[in-house]
Amino acid sequence: STQGDGGQSCSVLSCAVCMWDSREIGWEFETSTGISAQIERMRAGGPAVKEYASLLDYWRTVQRTASATAVGSHGLTSSASFKHRLTSAGLHGNTTSVDSLPPYKAACYVDSGAELTEDFKALEDANIIPFNGDPRTKEPQRVRLHMKLSRRCRMCHHILIKPESKAHNSRFKIQLLAANFLPTITFPNSLPASKARGSLLEHINTTPLRVGSTAPVVLRFTNPLYTEMDVSVDVGELDAAQTDVLAPRFTLPPFAELWEYDEDEDDSSLASPSASSSGRGSVKRGIIHQHGNQIAIQLDVTPRAQTQKLTIPLCITCTHLDDMAEMDTSDTSTPRRIVNTFWAYVSLGTVN
Repeated sequence: STQGDGGQSCSVLSCAVCMWDSREIGWEFETSTGISAQIERMRAGGPAVKEYASLLDYWRTVQRTASATAVGSHGLTSSASFKHRLTSAGLHGNTTSVDSLPPYKAACYVDSGAELTEDFKALEDANIIPFNGDPRTKEPQRVRLHMKLSRRCRMCHHILIKPESKAHNSRFKIQLLAANFLPTITFPNSLPASKARGSLLEHINTTPLRVGSTAPVVLRFTNPLYTEMDVSVDVGELDAAQTDVLAPRFTLPPFAELWEYDEDEDDSSLASPSASSSGRGSVKRGIIHQHGNQIAIQLDVTPRAQTQKLTIPLCITCTHLDDMAEMDTSDTSTPRRIVNTFWAYVSLGTVN
């Protein structure tokens, strides 16, 4: 902010490198916000705005003349009548009333292309040429920040990242579209117990991580799709611990509404972590619990050395049928199989 000509406080644009400010070109702003709108009001009486208004008036005159010549003073009742009037008016011939209009004359600008080209050639460094400005003007040029550009998916062209338009705002919106097609992985603190146990939830006992001692880790996978999903879990290279996935291949049931689940359908597949480790109570080895579109599996982790943060890399491959193809009744071909592979890093904490 600074003092204007009338003694009132105003805001100006200034450069901290060359000490230039916008008062050299007569730019003084009432407030420090809404600079773009204030600049547009300053340029309202400029030559560019006047030239645009002159061009708009000229081409509106051409349009009215062409319409009056083609239609005449009577209305049209059909497309054949319009074609006949258009032909009789001479628009399909060599001469029309539009051709009799005088050519457009610039209201403010003159043909200075040759002079502008010479000015550009006289510049020693081409990097200082503003990409959208005239080198003869002192007005600052607006440069779009790369961090304000939106990002689209290369395959489906959906907007993935949309930053805020204001320059001082660093927030942006992210659409996690992949989360709608990949299973959700969580650490369950407890699992639903069978009715024979007499309780609703069964707490999962956590084992401290110690060198040379095997600790079970339970991961729960949730299918967000309306189709079955085949999941494959592989462990990446890791020197700090040995990890065994007891159920490396399993199938996630499709997602269904809450009222479509049967209360007794999963009692036979319930098993506690202790029962699974002993081989009792589980339909498939390594599957701790299965209900609806969720499956909990067990991993046996044996640390080899002490570390402050043990992270297990898991390569997960998901395969499912394209459910959008089922909505297209005209397509009778075989549904397309979609395979997605991603890495999940499971942090287990400190190893003593």
